[in-house]
Amino acid sequence: ADKRDIAHISDLVLGEDLKLVSGDDNVIQFVTTRVKTIAGEITTTPQYGGFPLVGARMSTQTSLLYSALIREELLKDVRITDVSDISFVSESDYVDIQFSVQPLGSESITFRAPLEVGL
Repeated sequence: ADKRDIAHISDLVLGEDLKLVSGDDNVIQFVTTRVKTIAGEITTTPQYGGFPLVGARMSTQTSLLYSALIREELLKDVRITDVSDISFVSESDYVDIQFSVQPLGSESITFRAPLEVGL
């Protein structure tokens, strides 16, 4: 399985033109954008994106809630057939979420991204 750290992925790269992506690159772009966007950030589509957990303590209940929300959000797209292996890695002042996404007709891709939560 391919592992992607999406903490520092940017949609724009200086000196390069924008381009259309397809296949796994398209899934990676979709997951990255969906996970890094907080619901309500885009005023024209306020329901798009994840849910902020700023100020939430990382507990079993918070982990279960966020796992369910991210799974539900990513499975809205027909290109994704499964979201699994959701786990949380807590460091001194941040929490990362790690999960695997099964794209339609492709191998599983593992992602890791930071969450903004209160510890």
